[in-house]
Amino acid sequence: DSTLYCALVLKPGTDFPEMIPLFEENQLLEAIRISTNNKNIESVYGTKLKRNPVLYNLIWLPLEPTLVGVRKVNLSPSGLLHKISFAGLSNNDGAYLIDQLEMKFMITTASFNHESSFDPAENSKIGLFGGIVYSSDSSSNKPWQYLSGTKAETDGRVSSFKKFKGEVNYLTGKKKKKTNFVKV
Repeated sequence: DSTLYCALVLKPGTDFPEMIPLFEENQLLEAIRISTNNKNIESVYGTKLKRNPVLYNLIWLPLEPTLVGVRKVNLSPSGLLHKISFAGLSNNDGAYLIDQLEMKFMITTASFNHESSFDPAENSKIGLFGGIVYSSDSSSNKPWQYLSGTKAETDGRVSSFKKFKGEVNYLTGKKKKKTNFVKV
């Protein structure tokens, strides 16, 4: 009657992945629900001064014996794990997972053995979105905060894609109308 989350651990030199049971989905829902009720992400991950190891203990602690000596991990989260910031997980000693491991996220486990790079073909069409201003100046309700880093990051991508002989459509600033988004 419940969903069990497991990790499949595949290490170099092994023929088959090892399955590690992690937790039941209702346990993760309960941990996430804390932040929804408090509307405060610190209640799930903790703060710099007071870490909260609940998610670490659910998700990562069962993997530790299998990952002794491992410093680089490829991850392909599924289900509710897409809502989790793995980098923000902290253990009982207060150490962040991102400080212990190099993490690379992949869309599918099929890509674990294949290094790929994005190399658009000539005459490709690329749509980029960054530095979007979601709230109007006249609105007192600002449900989405402006993320300034997305503008700089996307500007860098625009310049790198321009070396290809393709069309780059860049949506930024207040050009966020649904019609512009759908068009790009």
